[in-house]
Amino acid sequence: MDELEQLMGDDMPKKKASKQAEKKPATKKPVKKKPTSLITIPAFDETRKLSKAKQLSLRKEWGLQNGGAARDGLMGGVLAAARDKFGASKVFATKAEVERLCIGIPMPSLAMEYLLANNVFPLSALVMLAGTYGAGKSTLSYEIMRWFYELSGINVHIDTENKFDADWCCQIMRKQDLPLPFIPNRATSLEEMQDLLTHYLKAVKDKLKGTAAEPGPGNTIPCAFVVDSLAAAASATIQDKIFKEGHATRAHPVNALLNTHYLQAVKKLITGLPFTLVVVNHKKKKTDQNGITTEHTLGGEAYNFHESFQIDVEGMKSQFKNSQFAGRYIRLKCSKNSFGPAHRRIMTRLIWYKAEVEVENEQGELEYKEQDQAFWDWDWATIRLLHDAVGDDAARLKNMGLSCTWKSPKADVECLVNMPALGMAKSDWLPWQEAGKMISENPEVTDRIRQAMGIKCRRQLDKAYDDIEQEYREDVS
Repeated sequence: MDELEQLMGDDMPKKKASKQAEKKPATKKPVKKKPTSLITIPAFDETRKLSKAKQLSLRKEWGLQNGGAARDGLMGGVLAAARDKFGASKVFATKAEVERLCIGIPMPSLAMEYLLANNVFPLSALVMLAGTYGAGKSTLSYEIMRWFYELSGINVHIDTENKFDADWCCQIMRKQDLPLPFIPNRATSLEEMQDLLTHYLKAVKDKLKGTAAEPGPGNTIPCAFVVDSLAAAASATIQDKIFKEGHATRAHPVNALLNTHYLQAVKKLITGLPFTLVVVNHKKKKTDQNGITTEHTLGGEAYNFHESFQIDVEGMKSQFKNSQFAGRYIRLKCSKNSFGPAHRRIMTRLIWYKAEVEVENEQGELEYKEQDQAFWDWDWATIRLLHDAVGDDAARLKNMGLSCTWKSPKADVECLVNMPALGMAKSDWLPWQEAGKMISENPEVTDRIRQAMGIKCRRQLDKAYDDIEQEYREDVS
């Protein structure tokens, strides 16, 4: 029988046996198979010259019943030794110690909390805002800067697209008088963007620390560094080549490689500090030879690997308006989340209108002036979140007494809700914006919604960032 027949056994078609084979059939001794043990113990190192009693003791200690406890003890010893050598800031002893190191600033809406599965916007993190052109990526970055500014935070903005609208940014940040609520910059090449970002990360860090003569506030101030956008500026080397040859060639590998090397080095400048790097990036679709369409971001994959969150922004084309304001819907999706479940979606909307506001003229006198206003309608988004809840989320909301009744939920500006948990009678109806504001002002209802919808409660930056880390380490030590 050849090798193939030996492998196939009875499944192999049998050939007709010769007469000689019929007279003297081949005999084969059966192979005894060793019983498979449910417990596999590695062979002991014979160089240790262990006694039979010691081997038996080790087998009992590391057997199926006791192996887990033995493993935990061994891991604990290794962890303790590493903690002594590298310090508690590098080696963590408990899950609570790791999770508590996620520190952030509060967000304006339960909808955003649900999107990120956390009640804070993370610090010491890299966040990417991705989407197609006109989706609202830049506008969302201005809104994030507002969150930092209203907590006395510092904002640095680096424009690489040569189309930054400072007036629109100030409208979104609700700060249209001087001084500017951000430090504006413009970069004409990838290297220049990186130089600017590195400079500000180091400079702000030094200012927060201060000197012996002029001490700074310490790591108590949240700081946002916004790059808009990542792939808009070509490398200076590529630009020089274009100017010399008169045309462009494939440049993506060069830009991607520069971004990769830069990010590997610069990420240390935001680690352990109340800094958040927000990168605006473009999203493009690509169809392969099989007709399958996928989406990808520009500038290389380094940022995708290192980002803590990625929020995909999709602007809806249709707009709505009434006699008071106009707006558009925007859908947000968390496509990557290092601190919770990903792929959560919410719907919010952007509102703009004109209003009479009190301003100070050149003579220092107050006067009323018509001014453009714009804002993200997060209170509306909170009620839309409750309306769109399905499956387990909807069941948990109902079980916790958070059910709502809806009137005209698909209307653009006339959506009404009744929510008994807010103390509303059956005949009471409120616009979604008003009901959402009531929820944000009601800690008891807010906490119940967080519990029902799987939103983790993290530590907020209420003291120096490094002091909070030290406090957590002392709690678990």
